[in-house]
This record gives sequence, structure tokens and C-alpha cells, in this order.
Amino acid sequence: PGAEASPAEPPAAGPPAPEPPAPEPPVPEPPVPAARTGFRMTRRRWVAVVVAGAVVLAGAGLGAAQFVKSPAQAAADSKAPPPDVLEAPVEKRVLRQNIVVRGTAGASRTSEIAPATAGGADGAEPIVTKLPLKAGDTVREGTVLMEVSGRPVIALRGATPVYRDLKPGTSGDDVRQLQAALRSLGHGTGGDTSGSFGAGTKSALSALYRALGYDPRPATDDDGEALQGAADAVLAARRALEDARTAAAQASTAPTTGTGGGKDQDDDKDPGGGADKGGGADKGGGADKGSGTDPGTSPAPDPSAPADPGPQKPGTSAQGERGALVGGPVAADDPSARRAVVRAQEDLARAEERYDDAKAKSGPMLPAAEVVYLTAFPARVGTVSAAVGAHVNGTAMTVSSGELLVTSYLQDNQKGLVRTGAKAEVVDENSGRTYKATVSGVDSQRAEDAARGAGGNGGDGAAGGGEDSNDPSQDGGSGGEAQATGYRMTVQTTKKLPAALAGADLRVSIQAGATDGPVLVVPVTAVSAGADGRRAVTVVRASGAQTRVEVRTGAQADGYVEVRPAGGQKLVEGDRVVTGASRAGGGS
Repeated sequence: PGAEASPAEPPAAGPPAPEPPAPEPPVPEPPVPAARTGFRMTRRRWVAVVVAGAVVLAGAGLGAAQFVKSPAQAAADSKAPPPDVLEAPVEKRVLRQNIVVRGTAGASRTSEIAPATAGGADGAEPIVTKLPLKAGDTVREGTVLMEVSGRPVIALRGATPVYRDLKPGTSGDDVRQLQAALRSLGHGTGGDTSGSFGAGTKSALSALYRALGYDPRPATDDDGEALQGAADAVLAARRALEDARTAAAQASTAPTTGTGGGKDQDDDKDPGGGADKGGGADKGGGADKGSGTDPGTSPAPDPSAPADPGPQKPGTSAQGERGALVGGPVAADDPSARRAVVRAQEDLARAEERYDDAKAKSGPMLPAAEVVYLTAFPARVGTVSAAVGAHVNGTAMTVSSGELLVTSYLQDNQKGLVRTGAKAEVVDENSGRTYKATVSGVDSQRAEDAARGAGGNGGDGAAGGGEDSNDPSQDGGSGGEAQATGYRMTVQTTKKLPAALAGADLRVSIQAGATDGPVLVVPVTAVSAGADGRRAVTVVRASGAQTRVEVRTGAQADGYVEVRPAGGQKLVEGDRVVTGASRAGGGS
């Protein structure tokens, strides 16, 4: 105790263990020659190439197998699959039979402008000298459509066809129409009676021509000689009356002794007519005509000049004239002087009547070849077949007016199904708009037969207001009557067609017939006939079972037929009926 513990002594060792033998140093492998190393690498590459080639060949084989088939496999693949049943529902609705045709929009009236003016002064063939309008242009009242041999062709409002030249002094409905057209253009006809071509109408017609830049044609072809001659006759008659009055005045101051008896006896004979009849010969106008037929010595006629002095009429009081000119009772007692004054007054009255008549017949006229009456404005130029410098031969231009109508042509198998008043629809396929319409007329004669029968329309050379077509006519008619075949049908829409549709090609669907109310209808292919002639449909029930139901058929239209169940069987709206069978390949 107290002594420090000494560390534990290791146990006494035994004899020492033998040490393990030292490991032998590794024997290095002999180095591989360079040639053998390259050979080993080349062999690996070949293995990879072979594997890759095998994969490619396997893929090619699989791809070829998709296209290369054995005959047995090809026959199996082309075998038809089992058919599928096609079904359609039974519907209940109004069944309508529609006829669909093509139509062209055109104006309700088309006038053919075929001027018949005589041409030049030498009667040359008329030539178109101006064409201010082209196809599609708008035409308004008072527009000059064209100029032929220097003369205008004017469009005016009216419906009465032109059949004669209108000259001063004429009367009738066509004159009344002209007066209305002139007033609508702002040219008043004054106090002229409606339908009578008087001074007011002459003034208005002259104003119209001046506004258009033309001179009106004179109503007479004598350069005013007749009016000038009548004016000269009035002048001569006035001078003769003055001379007779002067002689009567001189006779009133001359001695009367020894002369009264003889003159009185002559005067007593005059009422018998000897000398008076001689005066009556003057009524024939011989002297009067002679006094006014020297155009070489007369200035240009001035219709107002001869009337200015205030010519006397036969109604003037003879006593007043004798008292004023002869100087009272002495002149009244001179039969010769009295007779000369009375005869001179009568001659003057006749001359003035002739002048008034000549004046009434003189002035401007409206030639039939220079006017076209249209029922509505603005109108539209349909076609222009003439050219400036060309001779006028037939129709030179067409002008359409009025609301747009649709013109179509029905064939023989369609005409009997369409009647006037039938409902229709007009479809503008470009815009997709549909217009409700009504059939306004169906011709009883085929268009080509009518064209051969007409041969050509005479007319007065103004406007042959022929009904169009497309004219469509001509305007709206785009193909024109010459190419149209079938029965011409016109369709009028409930609402006006836009003017832009003039000449457009449209689809027209006409309702040729309809059931009185909703009926059961099925596709035509759903109805079959048995050996006994009875008709039936095959109904597919909800369970898939098929039942044959006997039916009676009715109206048929647009691929559907009306059916009514027969024999007490049941068929209702919504049932599904077999219409056929469909194969996967698309056949049915």
C-alpha cells in the first residue's frame, strides 16, 4: 500500500510465432503485340454491324408483310361486311311539292329603242351620232337616250304607246300624256285645254328642246310659207277695207241727182245673188291666196305681226262701220259704197280666219321617233347594241323600267303544275337572302314558238314597250328571249328586289301543291310493295324487332310520301322505319 500500481505485466510470452512468408512478386504478363490488339477491335465492330443489319432486315420484313398478302388473305379482306340497316323517322308535317328553276331579275317593262327617223336632209339612212349612255346607266325623266342623225331620242314619263307625231292642233290622250310629262319637268302648258295641243303646249315643248340643246322640228315642211301667205292675205284684206271705206266717204260728198235710181235698181237685184255671188267667189280665197304667195317679197313669217293691228271679225256692227267711215245718212243711201265696205269686211274676216288656222298649225312638233315613254323612273339601260357612226338597223338600245321581276322558263312537264298566284321563293345565292314571292304569270305558248310567230315587231320606231325578260331582260334577262326555251314565267316578290340584283341569276322555288294540313310522311324508299300489291313500311321497334305495317300512300314531294296506316295497324310520328341497308364500303 502506498506504492503505485505498476502497469499490468504482459503475460509471459511463449516461444515466438514464426513470421509469414513474404508474398512473391507478381509475374508480369507478357506484352500483347500491336497486331493482335487491332484484330480484337475489328472483330467487335463486325459483331455490331451484324446485329444492326439483323434489326433492319427484321423491320423490313414486318413492313413488307403489311403489303404483301396471299391470295387467301386478300379474298378474306375483300369480303363484304354484314349490312347495316338504314332508318328514318316518321314525320308529321305539311307536305309541299316544289319546282326549282333558275331565273333572272329584270325590270317589269323593257322598251326597245328602234329609231325610225328619216336621217339626213336627203333622206339618207339614219346614223347614230351620239351614245351618251352605256349598259347599266340610270335613266331619268327628260334624259337624251341617244342621238340619231343629229336628232335626240328623249325619255319621258307615260304609259300610252307612241303611234303618231304630235303637232299643234292635234288632240287626244297622247297629247294629254305629253302635257303631263312636260309639266313634271317644269315646263307649264299655259291655258291649253287638257289633251289639246295649243299655244301653251307649243311653248313648253320648245322650252324642253332648248333645255336639251336642240331646236324642235317645225310642224310644217314649207319653211313657214303657208303662215306667211295667210299673213299677207290679212294685210291685203285690210288695205282693201281701207280703200272701200275711203271710197264710201268720197261718195257721201258727191252729187246724187240722177244716179240714185239706177243704183237702187241694181241694189234691188243684188239680194238675188248676181253681184253678191261674185263676191261670194272671193270666199274661195283666190284673190287672198294670190296676195300672200310671194315668199320672195315677204320677210320670214312673224305669227304675231299680222294680229297686232286688231283685225275685225264678221260680228262687227256694219252700221257702226258705215256711220264711222261713210259719214252718216248720205253714205247709207249709197248702195254701191255700202256693198263695197261690207264685202271688204267679209274678206278681211275670212283672211283672219285662215291666218288663225295657219298659226294654230305652225310651231314645234314632237316626232314619234324622238320620244320614249317609260312607266317609272329612274329606269335602267339594259343593252346597247348600236355604235356611234353605225347605221340604225332594228333595236339600238333597250331601257327597262318599273319594279324588278324574276323571269324563268318552265318545261312541258312543269307547266301543268304551276298556276298564276302560286307561292314561291326567290333565293339570291350570293348573299343568302330569300324573298317570298308569287307567280304573276305563265305564258300559254313556248317562247321559241312565239318568237318564230312574231317574226319581228313593227312599231312606230319609238319605243316598242315590249315586256321583258332578261332581258333580263334584256336587262334582267340575261340570256335574252332568243336563247330561252320553254314557257315564260314571271315571279313578283312581296318586297321589292334591290336594284343591284338587275340581271342577277337567282334560284326560284315554286310551290306546285301542298297537303291541306300536317300528315304522316316517310322517305319514298321506306315504302315497299308486296306480291299482293299492298304497300307497307317496316317499323323498327325499340327492342330492335321489325314489324311490317300496311299503309296507303298519298301526296308525294321532295323525296317524301304521305302515308296512312291501314288494316287497323298503328303508325305514329317518331316511329323509325327501314329505308334500306348500308354496307361499310358505302354502297346501299
